[in-house]
This record gives sequence, C-alpha cells and structure tokens, in this order.
Amino acid sequence: VHDSYWTHACDVDKMNRILREKFVELYEQPILES
Repeated sequence: VHDSYWTHACDVDKMNRILREKFVELYEQPILES
C-alpha cells in the first residue's frame, strides 16, 4: 500500500497533526467486533 500526501512546507506540522488524529480515530473502531 502506498499513500501520497501533498502540502506546502509551511503546513507540514498541521498535516502531521491531522494525519495522526485520523489514524487514531480509524483504529479506535472495533471493526472485527461488528
């Protein structure tokens, strides 16, 4: 799997924060229990 993200250099910190938050949200869901 390959993911590609693009942003301006001045927004890298913001993108990093958002990606980490979304990663946590994604893996908090117990998908195997459904």
